[in-house]
Amino acid sequence: MESDDPRNAAQAGLGYDVYLEARGGSGFEFHFKNKLDVIGTRAWDLVVVHSQST
Repeated sequence: MESDDPRNAAQAGLGYDVYLEARGGSGFEFHFKNKLDVIGTRAWDLVVVHSQST
């Protein structure tokens, strides 16, 4: 689904818990250095990482 709005999974009737941790204009290095503690707080089934947040 083409949106970064986590509510769309529920609106589409999908049973997903969707979380978005992003800061616009920041690359992977920023998130790795500053958000790794957030990523490490749960046992995720799937984590998607990309190079640039917009």
